[in-house]
Amino acid sequence: MFSGVRLFGWLVWALLLAGVLRLHQQPIAAEHSICGPWGCGPPMNALIACHLAWLVALVPVAVIVPARLSPRVARVTGWTLILTSLAAVIGVMVYESLFWLQIVHESLQGYFGHRVLFVLATWTDLPIVQTFLLGVVFLFRGAGEDRPVVESPQ
Repeated sequence: MFSGVRLFGWLVWALLLAGVLRLHQQPIAAEHSICGPWGCGPPMNALIACHLAWLVALVPVAVIVPARLSPRVARVTGWTLILTSLAAVIGVMVYESLFWLQIVHESLQGYFGHRVLFVLATWTDLPIVQTFLLGVVFLFRGAGEDRPVVESPQ
């Protein structure tokens, strides 16, 4: 059963998630978007809301799961999450080099790094950056020692 503290924690989490999803309606940067020779993205409010929503959505995973794992398993999970997010970044780079670089004018090909960052910033379907951060949290949790203690001979 849930204790009152846990129930309160889940309620705060749900309200925080609902709140960040409503950020797209606030006049923070409503008239701005990421635009340039690399492409034009959605309004900044929508990007901020989506990225923060992924962070908030992953908070329970970052808090609950590592605390239940051994340090070794937490480290392995952390490295797996970090390497998965880096593989996704490499995948974006390969895709953009195969498609975007082939269709843009030669004078715009110098913006390839900007294009990759643009895709990562505007791709809110997959939490690539948030997965990397989650992996770092797991690594910190797994920083403890889990080797057996060897007693010295007397």
